[in-house]
Amino acid sequence: MIKKLSILLICLTLILTAGCNSKDNNLTEGERVFEDSLGNKVIVEKTPEKVISLSPAITEMLFALKLEDKIVGTTDYCDYPEAANHTPKMGGFNTPNMELIVEAEPDLVFISSGVQADLSENFKKLGIKTFALDATTIDEVISNIELIGVIMDVEDNAKIMAEDMKVRKEFVKEKAKDLEKPLVFFEVWDEPLLSAGPNTFIADILNISGGINFAQDSNTDYPQVSLELLIEKDPDFYIAIDHKRNTDISDRPGFEELKAIQNSKYYRIPDDFVTLPGPRIIEGLEKIASIIHPEIFAE
Repeated sequence: MIKKLSILLICLTLILTAGCNSKDNNLTEGERVFEDSLGNKVIVEKTPEKVISLSPAITEMLFALKLEDKIVGTTDYCDYPEAANHTPKMGGFNTPNMELIVEAEPDLVFISSGVQADLSENFKKLGIKTFALDATTIDEVISNIELIGVIMDVEDNAKIMAEDMKVRKEFVKEKAKDLEKPLVFFEVWDEPLLSAGPNTFIADILNISGGINFAQDSNTDYPQVSLELLIEKDPDFYIAIDHKRNTDISDRPGFEELKAIQNSKYYRIPDDFVTLPGPRIIEGLEKIASIIHPEIFAE
């Protein structure tokens, strides 16, 4: 359970903010320079033909942008879409097999920041280029899809995908902005009970969906919450990441005191829709919005 919690929190702390600048007096013709989320400037001489993704979210983006033919490796945890299971595996999320990666001779390795930040220096020593990407908001996820599109020369595909996500996000935001804002507890993990603080993309989703985040005043990303505080604040809705659990939230000791349980306002949502900052994050937004404000999609 501890290992799964670690993997989940690693996924939840993915942060994608990067920019690019193609103008540099020191560049030769055809070269482009991009700045990743770690502040590293990465020169791309030509369109990468062989890439490795060490992030499940980035793997989803590459497949969504129809770049699967250029993927020569992913992690053991990259399992979506189904085709990702058939890519060459390069080890764990924070324990990649460096030997296999070197043998694959990639033009570029995509990593996340956070726990994977140290990999950037390790790869640099091996002469392998990396590009770090992560996100804390839906807008940052969209921006990074557009950025990958530029790096990989599939800008048209990226723009179409980004525009679709923007339209769907704005639809929810506009419909929810004047509706009553219920208090929502979002469960990231059950033992110990963890919620999502204000600087997470789960908080961003709740805000856009027209809800008030139970943990909005927390000074940590994933605060531990006591049953006493949960009962005291008594949220209107209780939403939990699935974790493929078979137990019912309402069966937990003490939870019968919560009005969310009494009013059958408790729900589970598949992990990947809210834990991976990739293309499916927009589906996560729509799922949560339909729970908090089903009237948004009633028309």
